[in-house]
Amino acid sequence: MQLPIVPLVLNTATALSVVVIYVLSFYLVKKKKEPVVSLILGLAQIPFFIHAGMTFLGVIAGLSALIFPAVIIVLSIGNIRNQSASRAAVQSDGRL
Repeated sequence: MQLPIVPLVLNTATALSVVVIYVLSFYLVKKKKEPVVSLILGLAQIPFFIHAGMTFLGVIAGLSALIFPAVIIVLSIGNIRNQSASRAAVQSDGRL
């Protein structure tokens, strides 16, 4: 027999971990630090957002929750491109 408190605790822990990962990756994206790490965190959020959305709100909400990791992924790719372009500009200028 399973206690009713266990699923509540597990779902709450999952939701809190999703929030922590999202805040950390959004911070990294906004500060333009470690774009590859923020990209990996964005990709890692996808299953958590689908699970949390489906658990609490249903299938459509779970799929629409993919907007949050998608924003992080797109911004991370943009930061990686900007970082690569700035490195190329510095190298072509002859200074490191």
